[in-house]
Amino acid sequence: MQPTEDIEFLWKWRKYLLLLATLVASVTYGAGLNPPGGVWSEDQKGGSSNAPEHRVGSVDPPAPLLLAPAPAVYPNRVGDPVLVSTYMRRYTAFFYCNAAAFVASLVIIMFLLDRRISGNRVGLTVLRSAMLLDLLALMAAFASGSCRDVVASIYVSALFAVVFVYVALHVGVASASSG
Repeated sequence: MQPTEDIEFLWKWRKYLLLLATLVASVTYGAGLNPPGGVWSEDQKGGSSNAPEHRVGSVDPPAPLLLAPAPAVYPNRVGDPVLVSTYMRRYTAFFYCNAAAFVASLVIIMFLLDRRISGNRVGLTVLRSAMLLDLLALMAAFASGSCRDVVASIYVSALFAVVFVYVALHVGVASASSG
């Protein structure tokens, strides 16, 4: 396909791509505000079990006059993601993949709203790359944030690999046929 045919095809399907990019942006934004596993609902002091010892609005006993009060250490604050303290590596992977999918969907929306940006070969290549990054980052965020079981994690990772290989082959065949 020639660049003009690609651009005409893009503008024909623009409304559907814009709908999908908006859907991904809203899903990733919601997942960023309410991460997998939820958030802590109460503060917890360091060294304690899961029983909260400090409640918001409570008054701590006065400190001795000769000693300076020690700063309180709260490993789990209200609103902190639970997944950070239970599976730190999974949360880190989820966070970065979710953020990448969110930013990629915003880039797609910007490119689809202005024809001057995506109306040339460079803009079209950036748009395709952003769409590919959006898809892969969304799948990786889902895979890293959804499975607690090792077997389920393996199945989701295998499915992710299959979809990645399919997309890579599809892009390879499309670029070979146009070149």
